[in-house]
Amino acid sequence: MTAQNTSIDRRPPGSTPPIAPTVYASRVPSRSPNWKVHTTLGRAHAAVAWSPYSGARGGEVWKLVEGEWKLLDTVESGTSADALPWHAGTSAR
Repeated sequence: MTAQNTSIDRRPPGSTPPIAPTVYASRVPSRSPNWKVHTTLGRAHAAVAWSPYSGARGGEVWKLVEGEWKLLDTVESGTSADALPWHAGTSAR
């Protein structure tokens, strides 16, 4: 670790993190468990897009906004990479 990556946290123990985390979730019906939580949008997208075969495995991408879950994207199983909502410009984010 370099000096520019370190900092001293002077807040008392037990205090909340200085930044509220952004939380995403993916729901993939063919996966166990069906729901997974992600810290980045990219990981949530990858969860519904990844398939060892052709096309996306399908599912939903959600984002936690002010304590409420908001549906960002729905992907049908078998969708091509070019037709994914975040590539086609039709994503709700």
